Amino acid sequence: MVTKKQQMVLDFIKKYQKKNKYSPSLEEIKNKFKFASVSTAHYYIQQLKNKGYLSKQESQHRAINVLPENNMVKIRLLGTIAAGQPIEAIEEFETVTVPSNLISSSEHFALNVRGDSMIEDGIFDGDTVIIKKQNTAQDGDTVVALLNENEVTLKKIYRLANGFKLQPANPTMPAFIVKHLIVQGKVVSVMRNYDRRKSLDQISNLNDFSNELKRLIVKTQGEIKNQFHSNKEFDVWKKTEEKPDENKFFLETSYTFLNEILLLWVCRDKKLLNFEIIKDSKKLFTLKKEAQKIYSHIFSNNIFDWYIPESFLLQEITNLFNKYDFTSVDRDILGKLYEQFITREERKKLGQFYTPESVIDYILDQIEYTKNIDDEKIIDISCGSGGFTTRATNRLINKLKNDTNKKEVIEKVINNVYGMDINPFACYLAETNMLIQLLDLIVEVKKDNPKYIVPKIKIFQTNSMETPSLLSNEEREIKDIKNKAGRFVDGFDFVVGNPPYLEAKKMDADTKKLCIETCPNVASGAFDLFVCFIDKGLRLLKTNGKLGYIFPNKFLIANYAKKMREELLDKYTIKEIIDISECEIFENVSVYPVIMIIQNKKPQDNLLKTAEKVASVEELNNKSFSITEIKQNIYKRDDLVFFILPSDKKQNSILTKLLSEKYKTLDNYLIMRWTISFHATGLREKFLFPEKPNSMFAKKLIGGKSFAGNDDINRYDLKWGGWWINYDEELARKHKNQLPPKSLFEQEKLIICQNSLRLRAAYDNKNFYCKDTFFVASLRTEAKNDFELKFFLAILNSKLLHFYYGNIYKGTHIAGGYLHYLIGYLYSLPVAKPTKKQQADIVNLVNKILKAKDNSEFEKLDNKIDELIYDLYDLDHESVDIVNSFV
Repeated sequence: MVTKKQQMVLDFIKKYQKKNKYSPSLEEIKNKFKFASVSTAHYYIQQLKNKGYLSKQESQHRAINVLPENNMVKIRLLGTIAAGQPIEAIEEFETVTVPSNLISSSEHFALNVRGDSMIEDGIFDGDTVIIKKQNTAQDGDTVVALLNENEVTLKKIYRLANGFKLQPANPTMPAFIVKHLIVQGKVVSVMRNYDRRKSLDQISNLNDFSNELKRLIVKTQGEIKNQFHSNKEFDVWKKTEEKPDENKFFLETSYTFLNEILLLWVCRDKKLLNFEIIKDSKKLFTLKKEAQKIYSHIFSNNIFDWYIPESFLLQEITNLFNKYDFTSVDRDILGKLYEQFITREERKKLGQFYTPESVIDYILDQIEYTKNIDDEKIIDISCGSGGFTTRATNRLINKLKNDTNKKEVIEKVINNVYGMDINPFACYLAETNMLIQLLDLIVEVKKDNPKYIVPKIKIFQTNSMETPSLLSNEEREIKDIKNKAGRFVDGFDFVVGNPPYLEAKKMDADTKKLCIETCPNVASGAFDLFVCFIDKGLRLLKTNGKLGYIFPNKFLIANYAKKMREELLDKYTIKEIIDISECEIFENVSVYPVIMIIQNKKPQDNLLKTAEKVASVEELNNKSFSITEIKQNIYKRDDLVFFILPSDKKQNSILTKLLSEKYKTLDNYLIMRWTISFHATGLREKFLFPEKPNSMFAKKLIGGKSFAGNDDINRYDLKWGGWWINYDEELARKHKNQLPPKSLFEQEKLIICQNSLRLRAAYDNKNFYCKDTFFVASLRTEAKNDFELKFFLAILNSKLLHFYYGNIYKGTHIAGGYLHYLIGYLYSLPVAKPTKKQQADIVNLVNKILKAKDNSEFEKLDNKIDELIYDLYDLDHESVDIVNSFV
């Protein structure tokens, strides 16, 4: 019987041959029907060949021939029969066309099969059986049995002394005994209905498959727990884990077991293996041994291979997998499946966070892994399940497959695509995903060389932070990669990835020590692990090579990454910084990512591309977001912060103007200092009091009240909250707590809030002391002749510098919309040098605002000060409106 899709393919071949006098190629058939791969076209040709409609000469181009119709015969399709519990036959009275070689001269008919009781005989739900009409049968024959005059079933028959036993070919189903039955015919052939299988190219089918697979995962885990006794594999696995957990080991074992079976099914559907079911562990072992002839490494023993599955479980897996078509699988199917059905908690256990394909493809495009990549090496040193290595493999195959010998394509992939990960389970997934990409090529190579075995794919289970000390062949290669030695002496053309994020305070002692030893320039202070991976990745680059990473946006501004940013500015060309924090890339993960593309090339007047808050994954896919260009060396003036300019052209022009060398920075005029802090628990209560303490060292304090001390400071003025500090420096030293010198507070100064919705600075000439929620600023000695402190009070409280700080240092945003103000960033604020009159006018208004009696008067004076500052910085009306609307 020909399915609808098979008939369409057959009709296309007939019309093509009639028009062109030769047959279409597999590629043309694939394009006509928009199949995902050539292997899908090959699959349909094979089905039509098996059914007697076509012949095909293997290893020859355009060698498909339509066979004459006299090779086919029509027989009656009488209905549907149960391969399960007996049901009443559904009479359809159609005909089906079958190859004449499937039947003899006797009378035959066909039945569609419903149910899975005969799967061990290779008869599956949806298949069509060809029946030779007869009323006798031998023991063990599969027959059509009529029961109770109107029910039919498909079973093996055995005679008993007082009746008949009808035996399913499915160990999960019981036989049943009947006293009477009528044999209506014997099965002589089966026509598999592959078209009824669901393609995993469709997301709905993938969801169905993952949901059914999840149920089996749970069942498998239960079986694994029952089988487990502490073993050597578990001991090896524990060495790779920070916090070994038996349940995580069971989880990884169950996924690995099902991955192996999934891969066997993919190999079967791509015609590399020949089987219908896996009925027991012996059959599974045999198939794995056979699969080693395709690729030995995955199907050889690994640390998750200790589990021996029960037959009933293998039967359930067979039933599930036979519902789906794995022919056209050519993407990161494992990553997609696990992304859907592993819970957030399970992913955390496994250390797996999957990078979406849209991000991977964007990065591969931007590093230009698209054109001349035939012999260029690419590596991901934190490859996880293989998102980047899988997509890179896919690109390289598509680039080479039409013009290059298939064996050479395979070996170019293996010699040019590399991955590393500390997690053995992740490495297993990455290696499996790469192998799946190669299977269509392996099919072609094995036609000419059946003994061909694919060389080891270059996915290495290793800690990317350390160099191996052992000297096996694989570890020598790993060592050469990490040290840029041997054939890796020039480095890699491309380094890509989504490095792991882990704060230093959450690291175990060994990991932290290793980072400090191997990345001393960047692993200092409150660093994060991903910065070490940036450092490692850059060191692996060839001259002119490119790195493409996705990592948290805190890299752009964090103090611990300052040395790394400085190194990038001095030694590398930054191609682009793209903010994708609003794209919801990682579901339920509080990370705000950016993409950076960096080239190992000295910067020379480099203009880099930035994009502020790409709104959606679709925008990223289509590259439809706005790009702003900025000079790389401009980052050197703002405390080495990698800011992203807004996409709005007018906002951009205002900020670009303020960033120009025309303006000196605030650090030329003011000196800022941190204030009073207490490090030990309970020490604060020994020194701070809501009433004046009985001490000769009592001083009025700003910021004394916990969590509400910020209320003491307004813009321009302060309101003392009544708190005092016992400023006994000798007592503080006894508690090992250093207090700042009194001179810091007993001077004319500005007091600035660390955390505020907008920049808040107050004037103080009454010698208030203050807590570490504030810092203080005073005029540098060399600025005292030309400037008044109140001029800088106006600058700091202005809308214009809030606009500047809120855009350039937006990475300092914290909860509630507050900005975090830091001395280093404030020092970089641009200051326009006033004339004597401009400064006098501004200071005059500041004196008035300090005496303002109500909000109305304050607002009028505040607006006048802003107007003078806009004039000072020479802003036009449109720019003024933009700044005002920002605030």
